[in-house]
Amino acid sequence: MGRENLCRNPSFAYALRDWMRAAPATIRIGSDPAPWGGHARQSPQYLVIETPPGVQGPIATPTAIDIVGGQTIAISALVRTSPGLAVAVTPEWNVGGRRLVEQGPVLLASSEAGTRPTWAFTAPTGATAARLRFEARTISNADRGSMPGRVDVDDVMIVAAATPQEAVADAAAFFDGDTPQRRIGYGRRAITHEWTGARGASTSREAEGELDFSSAPVAVVEGGQAARVQVVIPSALVPAGTSCRVEGLTDTGFTWVPRGGVWDSDGTQRVIGDQLAPINTQIRYRLTSSAGVDVESTPVVREYRGLSLMTSAAGTLPVNLLWQGTDQRDLRPRVTEHEVPGRSTPLVVYAPTVGAGTVSVTARTNLRDTPAMRLLLGTPTPVALFHNPAHCVQCRLGTCDIDMVTVMAVTSASMERAPRLDVAERTWTIKGSVVGLSQPRTPLALSTWNDFDARALTWAALDSRRWSWDKFDRTIWQEDS
Repeated sequence: MGRENLCRNPSFAYALRDWMRAAPATIRIGSDPAPWGGHARQSPQYLVIETPPGVQGPIATPTAIDIVGGQTIAISALVRTSPGLAVAVTPEWNVGGRRLVEQGPVLLASSEAGTRPTWAFTAPTGATAARLRFEARTISNADRGSMPGRVDVDDVMIVAAATPQEAVADAAAFFDGDTPQRRIGYGRRAITHEWTGARGASTSREAEGELDFSSAPVAVVEGGQAARVQVVIPSALVPAGTSCRVEGLTDTGFTWVPRGGVWDSDGTQRVIGDQLAPINTQIRYRLTSSAGVDVESTPVVREYRGLSLMTSAAGTLPVNLLWQGTDQRDLRPRVTEHEVPGRSTPLVVYAPTVGAGTVSVTARTNLRDTPAMRLLLGTPTPVALFHNPAHCVQCRLGTCDIDMVTVMAVTSASMERAPRLDVAERTWTIKGSVVGLSQPRTPLALSTWNDFDARALTWAALDSRRWSWDKFDRTIWQEDS
């Protein structure tokens, strides 16, 4: 990892800086937020090159770049052309103080909707600089000189590499210093971008680094089966004195508030451990506050490769099970009847909120998972039942109405041997009351001081990392290496 875009103003977000026209063509900035030919664009601005009839040659060029003889330069760009017109790129080399324009076949690109071609050239021996010239060419002699033309250019990528293969590969995907970070998987690593100097007037670099935890909620899922989600709320979003709320949501409309997701900010970073996030579906976290903040994290997926999942409410004691029941729910209206002498009907008083009711679960476990189920049900704690969209036909059709996660206090559990002869299976009937989270305003710690102590770090080793306390607090020490 380590690409560099040598074009200084490649997305034209900084007007015409570092671009020149070639007479008689004229250049200006256009604006269009839509994709071109199915290609997404970084900014609405783009370069418009207008050519009078008969132009067959250079029309615009970016600032010259330094080069070493023998290197390969590759340039890719998103281009649109008017009917009958094509665009090409030819290099102008500086060799020993002399200008040398490369002669030979050129790739012609023509598309009214938009296309992204790549041109590659090997610098001659002694070359020290190159200027890449965009040129206009008519598609046929019949079109030559018949009408004015137009070429639109955007998201220019210029790279230099030791071989043509490397150069073409590096030029394929666009970036500049304004390109947002892109997460690698669902962990803490990201592809980051920065300008090497002034914005829109310098080259830009791409590198692999840690996610930016400063400007938006960040949800992180570490490796492993149904790993708990860490949600980081930057201090910049939650000034002291604001009332804050974090809500998880899926594309299907299921919502929940993770433990510790409601608080009054003291102006510091908030780290939330979500042990009850749904599995195998995209989830996002929305932060709202009394200061008017309303922002979401990028989506993550809490992956689970088993059947269905049941855990303790703290996310521990996982059990892999085959959920066979019909999601039987008994609602619990809160109604009190008062018999009044002389009346044939009672007086009825309703509570303002209907009870969440009860749930009945039928499931099977095999020889490996039965001991885990015994341990979970023998522990005095609420349990969480996770619906698995990966094994649900209705989920794939978008017609499922089963809650993604149900938290219940088990009130009865029975089991019996399944009738199978080839393997030992148990069929379970589990009933419970649907409950809420205990201590909902207290964040769940994903690491403890014991976990930190287990790393057996010396103070010198810890100091050598030069971490901030915010980074220390969001480290999951069980997974630190």
